[in-house]
Amino acid sequence: MRAIRSTGPLLLPLCLLVTACPDGQTTGNGESDGGRIILTGSSSSSSSTGGAGSSSSSGGVGSSSSTSSGGTSSSASGSTGSGSGSGSTSATASSSSSASSTSSSSSSSGVVEPPAYVFAHSQDTLFRLDAEALTRTTLGQFDFRDENDGTLDAAMTDLAVDAEGFMFGVGQVYENPTTYALFRIESPTWRAVRIAELTENFVGLTFVPIGVLSPTEERLVGATRSDGALYEIDITDGTTSYLGAYGGGWVTSGDIVAIANDGMYATVKDEAELPDYLARIDTTTWQATIIGNGIGTERTWGLGYWGGTLYAFNRDGKIFAIDRTTGLGSQIQVDATVEYWGAGVTTLAKTTPDN
Repeated sequence: MRAIRSTGPLLLPLCLLVTACPDGQTTGNGESDGGRIILTGSSSSSSSTGGAGSSSSSGGVGSSSSTSSGGTSSSASGSTGSGSGSGSTSATASSSSSASSTSSSSSSSGVVEPPAYVFAHSQDTLFRLDAEALTRTTLGQFDFRDENDGTLDAAMTDLAVDAEGFMFGVGQVYENPTTYALFRIESPTWRAVRIAELTENFVGLTFVPIGVLSPTEERLVGATRSDGALYEIDITDGTTSYLGAYGGGWVTSGDIVAIANDGMYATVKDEAELPDYLARIDTTTWQATIIGNGIGTERTWGLGYWGGTLYAFNRDGKIFAIDRTTGLGSQIQVDATVEYWGAGVTTLAKTTPDN
């Protein structure tokens, strides 16, 4: 399995922010980056070269053509900017043409924080929520491909973003019979390239930080719906290893998310289906502890995080901000034309709110 990051303090990696280098342009350390997203404005002098798949790719989070404002009603449409990539590209970067008000900020130590972006998706379209401005941008449609670059008829069930900003997904491939697959998602074309078939139908997906399953690497974890089971997924070949289950009759409503320095959360339900609850997941036993008396919605199939707040995305196109201490959600936006199927955010998402 690829080492996401080997040793050293938990600092923000160099591929999380903002600018894409044109092919052949050099990064801050003088190395050609081949179009990969690089950090700008940091006092750091070295560049991270980790990432899954090929290290050569073009563009970052591509140009978006529309941004919707938060409130009771919103609608957005758009497409990615042009470009193509041969490998995963950092997905936690902003387009220079984005209308978002979020910008990267530098701490006193000179480490640049990633922008406040939570990614969400329907079965075929990727969105980006600015968690500070509460605006949503349509990034574009997934272009599903098999291992030989052939077109696939597929749907994205969920996605996850690692500490370096690389994005992976799980989904259904409508073959005869229907199969399940692990995808590498490339920016800015949003090509979703099948890495391998999966034996389980995962409806929730997240990377877990260094120290949870490995002292030197982040690892990908998937959650099944019917039995609330959690598995480690090898990002190179899709093989899985059983970790545990929520227990107590709880099953996955839709998603899981793990954040460095704040642990792991899930949206769960009991076998009677309704309503949905927020749960904290113990990453040693993998059991769920329910927080509060319900989120206040159902079918919360996507879960993200920023600034100590959880963001839930449901099948009815609604976005909720969830208080992580009470488990109660407050609706912040709705787009009835969208069915959210999943969400994801970098494991290095900010854990404290802005003052």
